[in-house]
Amino acid sequence: MNYLCNVKCKMTYSYLTGQADQIRRSSRSVGAQIAEAWAKRRYKKHFISKLIPKIGTDGEQQETQHWIETALDCGYLSDTVSKELLEHCASVGRMLNSMMNKADSFCSV
Repeated sequence: MNYLCNVKCKMTYSYLTGQADQIRRSSRSVGAQIAEAWAKRRYKKHFISKLIPKIGTDGEQQETQHWIETALDCGYLSDTVSKELLEHCASVGRMLNSMMNKADSFCSV
């Protein structure tokens, strides 16, 4: 992985901005997926399907974590900044998990 990061670090400015853009897109998608889940809250299965890992909001949250960790490994983010961002992601993940576990309280329209 370090070798790969060293190669990538020599790439153009567009690569770095592309990676930052990917972090922005995946993190923004979390909010959009929550809004979509809220719109589907009338149906518990639809609500949960928008939140579950790998295909829903939690999957986007995990993707955001991945890109932050990649940026740290490649030296694009400091330890301090990446730790703060990853802690925020973990907090969002816990909230999403709580929403899935308490879906009944969200789905009673």
